[in-house]
Amino acid sequence: MIVSTHRVSLVCTHILMREWIDTFTSVFKDERGSFKDGVCLDVKGMLSFLWCIGLACEPVGLAPNPTGFGEKSDWKHIEKLKEDVRDALLISNGDETLRTLEKLELIDALQRLGIDYLFKNEIERVLNGANGAFENKANSVLDNDVHYKSLYFRLLRQHGYEVSHDIFSVFKDERGNFKDGVCLDVKGMLSLYEASHLGFEGEETMYKAMAFATKNLMLIDDDDDDGNIEQSLKEEVSHALELPLHWRMPRLDVRWQIDVHNIKYMAKYPSLLELAKLDFNMVQAIHQKELAHMSR
Repeated sequence: MIVSTHRVSLVCTHILMREWIDTFTSVFKDERGSFKDGVCLDVKGMLSFLWCIGLACEPVGLAPNPTGFGEKSDWKHIEKLKEDVRDALLISNGDETLRTLEKLELIDALQRLGIDYLFKNEIERVLNGANGAFENKANSVLDNDVHYKSLYFRLLRQHGYEVSHDIFSVFKDERGNFKDGVCLDVKGMLSLYEASHLGFEGEETMYKAMAFATKNLMLIDDDDDDGNIEQSLKEEVSHALELPLHWRMPRLDVRWQIDVHNIKYMAKYPSLLELAKLDFNMVQAIHQKELAHMSR
């Protein structure tokens, strides 16, 4: 009897219990517990399984009973969290050049945590400002910062802005190859790798950026003895090499992003992290309720 990945995934999703998922999916695993290569040939089944795993995740932090959300005080608290994040995006103080980088990093965090949809207008304002500042060379102090330029390139291309790949020319030698010194910045390498997947056909610079960044990130990923790199950054490297952000389904990646960046976001943007957790729990609860209704 041929077992359908799609059908088993639907059954598991209906049950929504992790231990039952392990039982039902055992037929697709080899003797080492890994999924068999042939499973990936069933595209419909793979999509169903991804959806199943996403719904079966346990709620994160806070709000242990997200389905109970709805009190007036709850929504007031959410609005307060949104206002805190909005202020962080729009308020200008201190060195405006560094603030531009911080704002781009905050937009990146919003996208990774799946709550960028709550701040569409604010994000557009920040990107417009960042684009104008870049074109006017107002951020020349960051001209040699590969992390800044890569993040700028990726975010603005994602949002439909015309950004030339020539912004990376400062990191290349006279032969057109990326300079060896660039690889010393691990965070920058990771940003360059993610940006390279936003290249257009025929952009030789972006092909070279992808090859260069991939090679150096693989060396970092294989080096288990490098204690100079933060554990969360090493986990990001492994995660990115597995699949870049541009190829992922953002909603299914949110839980991982919350777990890995919990300490970083809690220290810098506590309201952002709390809002992301509440949003994750509530969206998941809505999907589960809809599924239960459809299954009657």
